[in-house]
Amino acid sequence: VNITGALFLAVLIEWLGHRGQSSSGTQRSVRVFLGTGVMGGFTTYSALAAQTDALIRTEQPWVALLYSVGTITGGFFVSILGVTVMRRELSR
Repeated sequence: VNITGALFLAVLIEWLGHRGQSSSGTQRSVRVFLGTGVMGGFTTYSALAAQTDALIRTEQPWVALLYSVGTITGGFFVSILGVTVMRRELSR
């Protein structure tokens, strides 16, 4: 869920950026509603912290490390992918 949310957020921000000034007016409202509201509710980084803690408490530190680093790294790379794909599509 977190990785998918990172991809959708990157696509949204790139699309809004392509349309021009996104710090005021309707685009700002769309960014805040969809980006912060919908994607913020969709992603569960608080669950990431809770699940990592639970794995550590059940004496699975390596699984906790792989889970947390994998989620963050995956989110980073799909964000780059989302921006790259949107830039290519919007330049057509």
